[in-house]
Amino acid sequence: MFTRLLTSAVLLTGAFAGLGRGDDALLSASPVHSIRRIEAREWPRLRDEFTVIGQPTRAYNCIAWSIGVTDRWMWPGPRVADFDALYAKSGFTRIGRLDYGWKAGEDKIVLYATLQPDGRVKACTHAARQMADGSWTNKLGAMALIRVATPDHLDGPTYGSPVAVYVRRRDGYRPTETSPAGAQNAPLQTNRYYRVQNTLSGKVLTGSRDSLTQTDYSGASRQQWRIKVLANGAPVLENRATGTVLTASGGTLRLRPLTGDSHQQWVLDRDGRTVKIRSQADNQVLDVERGSQANGGRVLLWPAHGNSNQQWEFIPVEER
Repeated sequence: MFTRLLTSAVLLTGAFAGLGRGDDALLSASPVHSIRRIEAREWPRLRDEFTVIGQPTRAYNCIAWSIGVTDRWMWPGPRVADFDALYAKSGFTRIGRLDYGWKAGEDKIVLYATLQPDGRVKACTHAARQMADGSWTNKLGAMALIRVATPDHLDGPTYGSPVAVYVRRRDGYRPTETSPAGAQNAPLQTNRYYRVQNTLSGKVLTGSRDSLTQTDYSGASRQQWRIKVLANGAPVLENRATGTVLTASGGTLRLRPLTGDSHQQWVLDRDGRTVKIRSQADNQVLDVERGSQANGGRVLLWPAHGNSNQQWEFIPVEER
């Protein structure tokens, strides 16, 4: 029993970067199967109500993911005060209530901890990050990155329960004046069409079979994209003109019929009005080559660096 519990802690909590040899078998199974093998014990409230959105990796943990870092393991210490200090460096402030609601212009993190019998915090264990659609994402130690509806789904013996919520107001946030009720800042909707506009150039993502470019928006159907969700919860981007979907092919982008494999699945990582469009297959993002502002500038995949040629706005298409 002790060995099993220790294995769970090492594998699942943010405090440990290392894994025992016995844990490799769990990680080598499919991500969904690995979680289902232990969810009844670790997260009794999860009950298969999750979507895998990132593959198992030792490269980063839940704490790193909570502030958008995917190239290292982070752990500030076991106390809530340690996390107050860590998150303050990224502009987050702890609020006095467990408010899980989505609010335009805010980023939220939930911190988990195990508790003493008297209700005091014993040790911090895990953090979850809210996404633009109001759902919550959790990197399960060295296991997969998953999406759940509410932080309470991860209650259990290893993570404990949510004990704190941290909020960051995005600098310069203003409701957009170009669409009603701040629609560009509302959660992205499935099955409606958007023009996907590059923040640097102001030009929009334009599809053709074997390449993608940026062009001035004319209302053409090849400049319009619809978010569709697969059975596993992963989004794909469908081009209105062709009915085919955005597909990663090495470092290039193509339009291909839907197969549902990871090269057609995308993570839409939103920060206010801007979105990084990241490939599920190789973790690279849509990038306007060399920051071009020219009509016909090539759009390809490139490692994320955060510059505005990798930032996009999803602007609803007005249907006539």
